[in-house]
Amino acid sequence: MAPRVTITKALAQYLVQVDMPTFTPGVSELELNFSYKLSRLYDKPTEVDGWQTRGISGDKEYQLTMTPEGRSIALYTINIDSKLIPLSATITGQKANVKLRLDKDISLPVDHAALEKAISYKGKTIEI
Repeated sequence: MAPRVTITKALAQYLVQVDMPTFTPGVSELELNFSYKLSRLYDKPTEVDGWQTRGISGDKEYQLTMTPEGRSIALYTINIDSKLIPLSATITGQKANVKLRLDKDISLPVDHAALEKAISYKGKTIEI
């Protein structure tokens, strides 16, 4: 039920495809957090400062299409400013975290920590 994310490298860009069970324009919201990992190109590759988010563009706009089966597909075109990547480094990893808000009450993936908190129902508190 949670959105599935696929990242594909295309020349100097990354295409991030988000496959969702449903999406209602004007009601649903989609949030993407894209990051990348750098490694230095020495004799032995060395990771640089963990996950990076600097210089990313295209993570706020997406094209929405529907499959014949009724699933929604959002396609992001991500660019990373090459001026921010040192000549002695290369991008060795990418990740995309997605949050889909179907409406004001339901978000995917489900925040299980939030479900463990008390819920108020008709003035009574119920522990889950």
